[in-house]
Amino acid sequence: MGAFGAKEGHAPTEVAHPPGAAFLAPAGLLAAAGLALGAGAPALNAFTAAYVGRYPPGPHDEPLALWHGLTVPLAESALVIAAGALLFRRWRSVPAFRFPLDAEHGYRVIMRGVDRAADQATRFTQRGSLPVYLRSILLALLLLPGGALVSGGPWPHDVRPWQVPAEPAVVALVCAAALAAVLQPRRLGAVVCAGVAGTGTATLYVLYGAPDLGLTQFLTETVTLVAFVLVLRRLPARFGERQVAGIRVVNALFAVAAGLVVAGVALAAVSVRTAVPESALYPQAAERAGGTNIVNIALVDLRAWDTMGESAVLLVAAVGVVGLIYGRRRPTLPRVGDATGPVWAIPGAPRIEEPEAVRDAATWLRGAETLSPERRSILFEVAARLLFHPMLVLSAYLLFSGHGSPGGGFAAGLVTGLALTMRYLAGGRYELAEALPLGPGVCQGIGLAVVAGIGLAGLAISGEVLRQAVLDARLPLLGEVHFTTSTIFDAGVYLVVVGVVLDILRAMGAELDRRVEREHEEVATA
Repeated sequence: MGAFGAKEGHAPTEVAHPPGAAFLAPAGLLAAAGLALGAGAPALNAFTAAYVGRYPPGPHDEPLALWHGLTVPLAESALVIAAGALLFRRWRSVPAFRFPLDAEHGYRVIMRGVDRAADQATRFTQRGSLPVYLRSILLALLLLPGGALVSGGPWPHDVRPWQVPAEPAVVALVCAAALAAVLQPRRLGAVVCAGVAGTGTATLYVLYGAPDLGLTQFLTETVTLVAFVLVLRRLPARFGERQVAGIRVVNALFAVAAGLVVAGVALAAVSVRTAVPESALYPQAAERAGGTNIVNIALVDLRAWDTMGESAVLLVAAVGVVGLIYGRRRPTLPRVGDATGPVWAIPGAPRIEEPEAVRDAATWLRGAETLSPERRSILFEVAARLLFHPMLVLSAYLLFSGHGSPGGGFAAGLVTGLALTMRYLAGGRYELAEALPLGPGVCQGIGLAVVAGIGLAGLAISGEVLRQAVLDARLPLLGEVHFTTSTIFDAGVYLVVVGVVLDILRAMGAELDRRVEREHEEVATA
């Protein structure tokens, strides 16, 4: 009985903090509403009929009612209640018929068995080795989809080796880059080779008439390469000990077999289509959405729910990375006024004193004034200052033109992120706040609020979440203006991406710089 009642031979349980009215009110409100709605069930039929009518009638198509007559379920319920009341009245004689294994003991036995089974399963599967995990995943891929494909897969009869003449050369480059990434002894070389493979994939998108995907892939590869380089500064230049030859052969066989299975599944899936592909309806969907770029329309209109969820996931991932790097420190964007010494200085190197006239002269980047003189590059500073604003204009163009041409909020956000990255690399960590005074959290919060707000606005206006509207008007000086409300949704995605890139630069760049300088190590800047 515990806190809910008293038991003979046991002292009643004392409740140190009895629940207050605020704690009991929700449960009481729900209980009262349940009773009220139960008594008024017939009145709800008018509200539920439209929803129920969407589905075919079932074997027990009954309307809501307080009384359905004498039925078998009612008799079973009455029997259960009567049996429970009888057992409660005669509970003193129940122990005479108690089984040798009571419920509590049986529960503990079952839980001990579950714990032991989980322990054995953990010992077998969770070995703490990433190669073992990957082999297990790839083995499941080879046995299930691969086995089905080999045993009786629908293989196409007419297969064209390539669709575009330049495709074999690009594919060969991607394969060579992937192989080189595996064989590279240095981490930076492996990252560069992986970037080349990704760039080749983006080139294939362009060759197949998808410049929007190619642009996004190019920008993503560039930002990813920068993030890798920022992290590699804190890792050894070379990989650890090489695996023994036998293990490397097994890994190579797994990789080749998995690649062949994935290629075979993709080939079989697109070659045995029996229905009209959904892509045939894309032009009509784009026309209804008021645009021509089906990729952007799919992201912000047809599957806007997915984009909203992906934006939230991207934000959570960035917050997790920042939390792991900063620990208990509060993440901040360092300001030029907070600088206490030269940034990116080489430990043990002789200090280069700048003439007073040089120190007092105006600079292209204010944050570059905090850099150690031997680390400064005047050409880079001038180029960063001159290219920064044109890149912002380009990102604005991509944002507003994405509904009808290659672009969109994600690509525009990456361009702005690359502009901020250029300012950081040219002027150091104090230049980030000069380039964008807003913190990453502000950009991410406003962006996610805009993404969610535009969805709720559609619900309030048209009754459908994320329902967009197309506005055509003629404005002075601008002429004919075609605007869709999904552009506001895209602007929210843009702010989320900018905030995430700024978070990466702040955590993996500025914070790691601070730690390296605190530990008097040399900062790798090239």
